Amino acid sequence: QLESSEITKFVNPFHDGIVEYVFEDGRTITATTDHPLWVWNKEGWASYDPGRAAKMGIFTYQIEVGDECLYLNDEKQNRLKITEIKPKEEGFAISFL
Repeated sequence: QLESSEITKFVNPFHDGIVEYVFEDGRTITATTDHPLWVWNKEGWASYDPGRAAKMGIFTYQIEVGDECLYLNDEKQNRLKITEIKPKEEGFAISFL
């Protein structure tokens, strides 16, 4: 169950490795460069920076435009194709009460 909470502050910068994935239906995901996504056509986890993920003990393939990622909707498995990958300069951490 989701609960609402008040944001008390932003911490800047929290991460210097941020990437935004744009999908064929217009959805976006903003994540750290080492954050893995399940990629159907690679039959495994993939990230923007596999080397950084490996330092954390996670093996990932290189994620690329055209990869089809797992998307869950109403507990059904769907595939969404990545149409664009946008590296970002920095990200923020959010603190809650």
